[in-house]
Amino acid sequence: MEREDWISKIILSSIPLRQLNEMRKPVRFASGCLIDYYEKNDSQNDELFCLCDLVRINGVGAVAAKTFYDAGFCSVAEVARADAHDMLAKVSAINSEKHYYNANLGAGDMQFCISYASLLIKHLG
Repeated sequence: MEREDWISKIILSSIPLRQLNEMRKPVRFASGCLIDYYEKNDSQNDELFCLCDLVRINGVGAVAAKTFYDAGFCSVAEVARADAHDMLAKVSAINSEKHYYNANLGAGDMQFCISYASLLIKHLG
């Protein structure tokens, strides 16, 4: 999928989206994706579903989510089970090929994502 195609599928937002209950308390959060799309779809084969799931990880926006997806990490659960060095190698290989970002990421960055993904799985499922 070309970069313009996937960017057009994601609603980019500078503020987190949140869903409130009847008492106006936050009950769901997302960053850069439509909450309703994520809740109405549950197919690991749907790229937009996967990207919406991945941006739940703190610090992962649209570009990082697409890079993770292209590297074979299609869900928060898959990131949570990843090895930091293996993930870094796969993500770096995709970025070398597709030039998604200019940052120099390290194993510590991947471990942060893995740890946060593990917390999401533990507390939100």
